[in-house]
Amino acid sequence: MSLVRFNANGEIIFIYEDGHPCLDLGHGKTKRASHVEPNERGYWFVDLAPVKGPLLLGYQGRTSALKSEVKWLEGNIINV
Repeated sequence: MSLVRFNANGEIIFIYEDGHPCLDLGHGKTKRASHVEPNERGYWFVDLAPVKGPLLLGYQGRTSALKSEVKWLEGNIINV
């Protein structure tokens, strides 16, 4: 399960995953934080532009790219 942050407006910020306990707290708004896609050579990249983040390149598999995405989001968006 990912980290959770409460901001000054009382909003709960967390990385969406099915079954996350915060989903039981009521209606919310989901916002895309990134795009994880393969390139033409079969390597995966993470585009964090939706949250004004970097482009992370060169992952050999989707799982590695997703782990990197979560690590960046937790360190730069959730745990600030």
